[in-house]
Amino acid sequence: IMPAWGMANAAATLVGQNLGAQQPDRAETSAWRASLFNMIFLCTIAIVFFIFGLYGLSADGKIKKLPNLKYGIFIISGVYIIRGAGELLFGIPQQKAVSSLETIYSIVALGIGLLFLFGGLKKWKFKNIRV
Repeated sequence: IMPAWGMANAAATLVGQNLGAQQPDRAETSAWRASLFNMIFLCTIAIVFFIFGLYGLSADGKIKKLPNLKYGIFIISGVYIIRGAGELLFGIPQQKAVSSLETIYSIVALGIGLLFLFGGLKKWKFKNIRV
């Protein structure tokens, strides 16, 4: 969501500059283009999360097996773990005022990544372990 906010802020700047330059048509075009780019970006992110969900359901056996399931599960867990731990370990110490919401997002991402990791390990690595 943060890149979408950044694009919206950039669009607002462009609109303000174009309105200040007495070019309202160009300001409107800038706003519509930024909206289109934002929609494309957010739809892409939604598709990626949908695919992550499909891989999770496939690993659980709820739907048919997807290609490269084992690698997919561990890649997804790595993405979430890097996002969560990266923000907690490297992002927070560099910032003076950290919002508690960012910390919660990082902890949730870390938790989701660990769930994917432990589920994948239980399914493929430690088949004899009962949890």
